[in-house]
Amino acid sequence: MKVTNLLQLTEHHRYVVSRRFGLSPLDSRLLWTAYQPMIGGTAVALYTTLYSALASDAVGDCDAGTLGQLFLACGLPPNERGRKQLVDETAKLEAVGLLQTFRRMDGDEVAAYEFRLQPPLRPDQFFGVHHLWLLLQEKLGPNGAEAVRRSFAADGGIMARPADHETLEDISAPFYEVFRMTVGAAALAEEPTELVEPPASQAGGEFGRDGFRGDELLRRFPRSHAHRRAMERLVADPARLAELNYHAGRFELTLKQTVSLLDEDGMFAANGEWVADRFQARAAEVYRGSNEQAMRKERTTHKQAVARESEASAAASALAAERDVSAPYWLEVPEQFQGQCDVRQYNAMLANSPYTRVLKMFFQPSAVPTAVEEAFLTMKVNYQLPDEVLNVMIHYIRANDLDWKRNYLDAIAGNVAGKRIRSFENAVTYFRKAEQSRASAGAAGRTGEAGSAGAGAAPQRAPQARRGRPPGTAKPVIPVAKSSDTPEATEEDIMRMMEMAKRLTNG
Repeated sequence: MKVTNLLQLTEHHRYVVSRRFGLSPLDSRLLWTAYQPMIGGTAVALYTTLYSALASDAVGDCDAGTLGQLFLACGLPPNERGRKQLVDETAKLEAVGLLQTFRRMDGDEVAAYEFRLQPPLRPDQFFGVHHLWLLLQEKLGPNGAEAVRRSFAADGGIMARPADHETLEDISAPFYEVFRMTVGAAALAEEPTELVEPPASQAGGEFGRDGFRGDELLRRFPRSHAHRRAMERLVADPARLAELNYHAGRFELTLKQTVSLLDEDGMFAANGEWVADRFQARAAEVYRGSNEQAMRKERTTHKQAVARESEASAAASALAAERDVSAPYWLEVPEQFQGQCDVRQYNAMLANSPYTRVLKMFFQPSAVPTAVEEAFLTMKVNYQLPDEVLNVMIHYIRANDLDWKRNYLDAIAGNVAGKRIRSFENAVTYFRKAEQSRASAGAAGRTGEAGSAGAGAAPQRAPQARRGRPPGTAKPVIPVAKSSDTPEATEEDIMRMMEMAKRLTNG
């Protein structure tokens, strides 16, 4: 509660309490075991007093009362010391997200105060908020805070989740499959009704339609935090808050990630101004890291699924009918496999075999390098390229003696995925065009070099930027000293030159 003049908080001023929730036994336990060590028993008592202003089985706004009644209920003296204590206790509740205080003004006079109560966070949410967890550790010590956290899990763990390798299937029945409304009920449902906005503390951590609200961000920065004033200025400026939400939405940041980035050093200048460029750069790094982590997880899951395949499924796939490749799309048998199979068998192998088997065949007797294996795993899992397309790519790289570097393979796979090549025939057509383009570029280079070496051609003045360079090259022509056929000087010639030099010196 920000009150500059304590005379604006006297026992004659009126107040109202607004509440849109009810406390469960779990909420009450979390309030007294987790919140109370951080903010103190007096603040929790004030919270329960405000909560009791409405019946426990009702929500809404209570009847307006005077602050004098609140002073008496909390045992505070109606003087300057009591007013200051009320400000301090409400500030503690506001800092941990349990209370919001509003003031209505009538000109220059205070008309009334409104206390909006918020429910305690769920245990998994509370212990996931870094500044609340750090404050609890500071008040109770690391061991005491850990004991409180473990007491909220039935099995002694901390809200355990299923293992990553377990596959969960949501079999819950949706509303429209269970209930059918009559025509009259459907007409009533179409009428606009006033919706009660859920409390901010119950809002999810995902980016909403309108982004993160200022109170959601500010609630995670206590008043004692170094960035509290800077955050207040940031959320008070609609343009800056909209820019923050733009970056958070563009890089798919959650509320926890956004707060963590804003809490980093250097995110606010010395004058408290938010450094948007640094936030954008760090958000991009988090986004790239999240994508890489998701891709690695998909590849790991794919490896585990392949490892769990049974011999029966492998045998069934072997007995399945193989697809044949028409003659116009046949690829020539590489020299490596000459004599082992004919052209029909080779193309049938490429069209029906897994890419892992083909890759091992091309690298035999050596093992497939790890970088190459990871590159093709990315193409299969993240780019969703079929095995037959990958096999054609392997043939193209080996037949043209191209590089097996990771960056080069990623570039080829990006083009193939971008052109939506999903079949053996489309892949053969694409790589044949690529091979023709490479051959045409090489022939053009050789033709340019031959033309520049022709003796009978009339020299043309080259442009200023290309002067001194043959066509098709980017390097300047540097003259090279050539050996002469003139015989070397004899000793007599050397003596004669020395005598001549002496005469010229003496003369």
